[in-house]
Amino acid sequence: MTELDLNAETWVTPTGTSTTQGSCGGPLGEAVYSFVAPPGVDSITLRGAYGDNAIYVREADCLDTGAEVACGFASVTFQPNAGVTYYVFVDAQHAFA
Repeated sequence: MTELDLNAETWVTPTGTSTTQGSCGGPLGEAVYSFVAPPGVDSITLRGAYGDNAIYVREADCLDTGAEVACGFASVTFQPNAGVTYYVFVDAQHAFA
């Protein structure tokens, strides 16, 4: 298993207007990152989002809600296809004061 640490506290500022959300939530602004899955990896765990932010992952198409392969809070695990681009969303659940 390969683990990718989002370390969200250093790069996610959940502000702005939401343009999308995952099946598990995330109605406010999101940060979106992408990566290409390395060969020989049977699962990837993404963890590190702080609070109750939703983490969701889409395969190959950033805007296609039907391309979601994982959705959860604090961490998600999914089985990647080598060479495919994945889009990782960290999406705010609540506004910050």
